[in-house]
Amino acid sequence: MTRPKKILLAYDGSPDSKEALQWAIELSLLSCAPLVAIKVAEPDLTRRSAAMFKEGYGVTLYERFVEMRQLDEKQLNEVVEIGKKSGVSIKTEMLYGSITTTILDYAKNNGVDLIIAGTRGQGALEEMLMGSVSRKLVSLSTIPILVVKAKNV
Repeated sequence: MTRPKKILLAYDGSPDSKEALQWAIELSLLSCAPLVAIKVAEPDLTRRSAAMFKEGYGVTLYERFVEMRQLDEKQLNEVVEIGKKSGVSIKTEMLYGSITTTILDYAKNNGVDLIIAGTRGQGALEEMLMGSVSRKLVSLSTIPILVVKAKNV
């Protein structure tokens, strides 16, 4: 096993991704590898929102978008602050697209050699209906994946 040279954390602000953040920080400290945390928003939300806008929900919709973007920024800023407290400088990026594809494309195009993601440990039925980003990452990635299951789940 080689030491990672660049670590990517797939982050969404959930308890499982916060647990994965702690693992990412520790691995970054141990390996001296830079750490980047990305958050991905899916374009499907934009399509649904455009339809709502056409139906007269414009002001409410705009306010919701502003709230969502502020939450995204807040969560990514919290990641940076948590890293600083641990002695790790974390670069963050907000990306848009299909979550799994966007994570894998970013990793491939930016020299990432370890991806860390949290998982909720969904039940079989829930996972069959909704899918799992971490499962898709493991099955599709050519880059090693560390899947972290939150302790409190």
